[in-house]
Amino acid sequence: MKNKKEIQYTQKVKEHIIQVLPPEQLGGLYHGISYPHICKELRFNFIDGNPPARCDLKGELCNNRPLPYHQYACHLNSSQVLCISFFKKFFEKASYEGLLLSILHTAGLSIPENVCIVNACFEYEPSPKERTNFDFYLELSDGRHISFEIKYTETEFGSIRPCPQDKEKYGYKWQECYFPLTQTCPYFKESSICSHHFQCVQFGKFNLSCPEHQKCSIFEFYSHYQISRNIVFAKNPEDIVVFLTPRENHSLNHERQYIDLFAKKHNTTNILNLYWENLLEITLSATQSCPKLFDYFQQLKEKYFLYNDHIEH
Repeated sequence: MKNKKEIQYTQKVKEHIIQVLPPEQLGGLYHGISYPHICKELRFNFIDGNPPARCDLKGELCNNRPLPYHQYACHLNSSQVLCISFFKKFFEKASYEGLLLSILHTAGLSIPENVCIVNACFEYEPSPKERTNFDFYLELSDGRHISFEIKYTETEFGSIRPCPQDKEKYGYKWQECYFPLTQTCPYFKESSICSHHFQCVQFGKFNLSCPEHQKCSIFEFYSHYQISRNIVFAKNPEDIVVFLTPRENHSLNHERQYIDLFAKKHNTTNILNLYWENLLEITLSATQSCPKLFDYFQQLKEKYFLYNDHIEH
C-alpha cells in the first residue's frame, strides 16, 4: 500500500503538469475517453513541438528505424517523452554532444576526457531474442557503453508477470537468454542453471517453497527483474548502467536501495542511481552561457519538476 508521501508525489505531479499546456491542447482520448492530462497530439507533449521520428540520434545502431512511441506517449507524465525531450536536445548541434558528456561526468558517471559519442539512440534493443529495450543508449569512442533506464511517476521497476498457461516461461528464458548473458557480464558470473526445475518462478509467480531461494542467484535476478535485465547487458566493468529517477518518487526507494547495495557488493561506481532533479540542476548550470539551451531546459524543469518546490519534507 502506498504511503502518504507517495500519494502526495503523484497528486502534485498531476496537479501541476496539467497547467503546463493550454486547455485546447489537452483532453486527448484513452480507450475512447477524454482525460485532462492527455495531449490531443503527440507534438503538444514536446516543449519544442518536435517529436523525433527515428530512434537514432547519432550513428545507425538502430538501423534508422522509426521510434516506437508508447501508447502513453501523449500523456503529460510519460517517462518516455521526458527521456526523449531531455536527451534529444544535445544532438541538434555537434558542439552540444561534448556538453552532454561533461554534464554526465559532473553527475557522477565515469566518463574519461577526450572521448566522443559514436552512437546514440532511444529504445535500443541489444538482443531481439531477449527483447530488453534501453530507454536511451550511448556508445563512446573508447568502447564503453552507457545505458539508461528512465522513470518518472511509475511506482515500481518492471517485474515478472503471471503466465497461467506457461509454467516454464521464466525457466526457459533463464536457460535460453539470461544464463548465457550472465556468463559475459562481470556481475553475474556466479549464476548457474537451476537444479530445482525453476519452481521459484513457475507460472510467473514467486514461490518461496524452494529450499534454495534465499541464496539463489536466479531468484535474486527475477526478484529485481527489470534492474537485472539492464545490468546483465554490461559486458565490461567500464560499461555504465544508469537508473534515472525523480528523487521525490519514494515509491522507487526500495529498488533504488537494491541498486546501491548491488553496486557496493560488486565494488563498482558504474551501476548507479541518478536523480532527475540533480541532473537538471547540473544541466542548467552548464548551459548558462548558451541561452537557447538554458531556456529549453528551464522549461523542461518547469514542466516536470516545479512541483518539488511545494512538496513538504
